[in-house]
Amino acid sequence: MKRPKQLTGQKNSTNQIESTVHVGVKVREFYLDRAHKNLVEIGSWETSMKASVEALINKAEEDTEKKKAEHAAKFRIKISELHKEAETRRVTITSRRGEDVTKVEDRATKFWSTGYVPHDLFHGKTAAMDARECLLPYILPFVLSASRKLM
Repeated sequence: MKRPKQLTGQKNSTNQIESTVHVGVKVREFYLDRAHKNLVEIGSWETSMKASVEALINKAEEDTEKKKAEHAAKFRIKISELHKEAETRRVTITSRRGEDVTKVEDRATKFWSTGYVPHDLFHGKTAAMDARECLLPYILPFVLSASRKLM
């Protein structure tokens, strides 16, 4: 809106009011524009800060997932090593058991053939007992397991 020229020497109160209103509107628009600009800047700053914090959160989550996977892999390796160790111990025990069985069977056949019963082997049993009766508790489990395998 164009302001009308003011006549010299003549005071026009309406022109002064209009000019004051016009300036007031401009000042108001200036401050509103400045406030809007500041609000937009704050909004963009907030968005960028949120994005940077979310990026840090994502990085932290990825790092924890990576560490979790590494620890899980270490524990899986440890479990496999324990399994191998247990397997070797089982093999050792079964081989010893086989050796013990053959020793007992050899001694039993020797005792059966000679009829000799050693006193210290059977924990105080008398020599009058038959060798077969004395060795029966020791040999019976092996005989039963062998007969079950045949069935």
